Amino acid sequence: MERIKSDSFKDFSFVHSLKISPNKKHVVYAITNADVEENLYKTNLWAYRFDGKKTFQLTSSDKDSSFIFLESSKVLFTSGKDKPEKKTSYYEVSLDGGESVKAFDLELAVTKLIELYEGKFLVLGSKFADRNEGYHEVNRLPFWLNGPGYNYDRQQALYIFDRVDNKLEKLTEDDISIDDVKFNKDKNLIVYAYSSYDCNDFYNNLATLDLETRKVEKISKDEFGYEFFDFLEDRLIYTGSDMKKHGSNEDNFVYMMDLDGSNDKKIVGKEFDMAFYNSTGTDVRFGGGTQMKVVSNKLYFVSTVRDHAYLYSVDSKGNVEQVIGDKKSVEMFDIKDDLLVYSAFDSLDLAEIFVKEDLSKKKEKKITNFSEVLDKYEISDIEHFTFENDKNEFDGYVIKPTNYEKGKKYPGLLEIHGGPKTAYSDVLHHEMQLLANEGYFVFYTNPRGSSGRGVEFSDIRGKYGTIDYDDLMKFTDVVLEKYPDIDSENLGVLGGSYGGFMTNWIIGHTDRFKAANTQRSISNWTSFYGVSDIGYFFAKDQTQSTPWDNFELMWNTSPLKYFNNVKTPTLVVHSDQDLRCPLEQGMQVYTALKVQGVDTKMMVFNGETHELSRSGKPKNRIKRLDEIVLWFNKYLKKVENGEVK
Repeated sequence: MERIKSDSFKDFSFVHSLKISPNKKHVVYAITNADVEENLYKTNLWAYRFDGKKTFQLTSSDKDSSFIFLESSKVLFTSGKDKPEKKTSYYEVSLDGGESVKAFDLELAVTKLIELYEGKFLVLGSKFADRNEGYHEVNRLPFWLNGPGYNYDRQQALYIFDRVDNKLEKLTEDDISIDDVKFNKDKNLIVYAYSSYDCNDFYNNLATLDLETRKVEKISKDEFGYEFFDFLEDRLIYTGSDMKKHGSNEDNFVYMMDLDGSNDKKIVGKEFDMAFYNSTGTDVRFGGGTQMKVVSNKLYFVSTVRDHAYLYSVDSKGNVEQVIGDKKSVEMFDIKDDLLVYSAFDSLDLAEIFVKEDLSKKKEKKITNFSEVLDKYEISDIEHFTFENDKNEFDGYVIKPTNYEKGKKYPGLLEIHGGPKTAYSDVLHHEMQLLANEGYFVFYTNPRGSSGRGVEFSDIRGKYGTIDYDDLMKFTDVVLEKYPDIDSENLGVLGGSYGGFMTNWIIGHTDRFKAANTQRSISNWTSFYGVSDIGYFFAKDQTQSTPWDNFELMWNTSPLKYFNNVKTPTLVVHSDQDLRCPLEQGMQVYTALKVQGVDTKMMVFNGETHELSRSGKPKNRIKRLDEIVLWFNKYLKKVENGEVK
């Protein structure tokens, strides 16, 4: 058996973007693998044929991803194999065999492509920026976005593309940016969500556009955030919230209305008090897929319930039914008639694809075996328990050191997830298994603020560093009591994003942890407000203050205020292109610690964003993990350069 190492993820296959073909003969999906030597990710399309139970590779350029079906057996997909500049290239390939052929190019950065009729497509995308190399002329907010970077001149719009004439017609106005779009072929009608092009926040609008008359009609209410929407039974079903009571992290409700916006009614409310979509965290996930879809007369959706993600359905009357449960965490799905295909994490496996040929029956089969690569590795079990604090029940998880020996003392590491509205579960984490293989107890929980427990539980606006801190400290106490082989004098703490915020907060309020690692963190809400891509609305919402309305409140909830108390040796990890929690947040941590004589080190990863730990360049992901291990080994094991000091 091999130990899990920092580069072990190179052996993993990440499945995403699965879809059932129109004739239900195939399921097509993408597989992404990390290539450490070339320092990039390679993605190709694969297919599974139901009648022959055969899996085969559909594309092989290593740069193929987003796709739709044309007819029953053709796949239209984007590819970067020709290294297109300022355009998106599309290719066609048949599921019946043969090589892919070039279809067309679009001089747009395409987000979504929908076939309207033969030869005509609805396109959601933005024009490539034509910028002066010497400066940026900024006239809107937000002016940048984590991932794409500067986006002040990148407006998302709707277009119709005529493949025969190679013409592109813009449908929407210049003063709005399009969030998403759906098409009803029978009515020749599209519905789209849009935001203000300048100073947009949590709220957006819905409108319909008749493709024959080009008539646009706004159908939304004011001050409301629309997330998912689609046609159902000649009406619209949608999810959203006004965010008045619980802020931006408020769980959405389900509504239906007529196509002109009338008869707008909530059909699922607080009786289903859980979070839509899968918000459980892991670092062995890449890409995405469908988590909400209208099929026939129902809306199917993935929901995070406590610490797992299940598949549900709801009809037009608001009747909710569970479709997939049994402790799996559903990543994505597709349904045609009674055929269901979905990918999910099941315990300590990688995500696999499962098929149910009859939705009404429990019988299903797994059609992939990506997890067999784990057989050669020493994977530590995840132990789950519950504990109470402040009249709330919480889930706790502990991973023992690999080759654990009872009676021997081991250092322990408290991991804290991001969000805060996400959740840990018992699914595989490469990072945690690596730390267990390095001889650490790894323990983690879902404090108040986490997802999957309802809106009251997840709403910690104005309470950062209070009730969540209490939950984490109580959890640490419980873990030390339940696992006496953890050396209470050799504890470390680490986390990213909100987990980085809490790491910063913890080291400013207690010395019980002898080493810390803060990653992509928030340290100072007052500067985060004006620099983060979401700062001007997220910081206001989460702290219930702004720098000029209540500076003291915003500063009081900033970890940096308490850094005169810090004695904990701290590794700061940040990325120079992180625009969600910008680099200056990590720099403030490093500077404050350095001038006060606290042992510290800062690792800044060039070209990386907020997603370093999940989808950063392979070599940078490896370096990040190596530095974390070295830091904790130095301060918790007294090991430096391979020697015990």
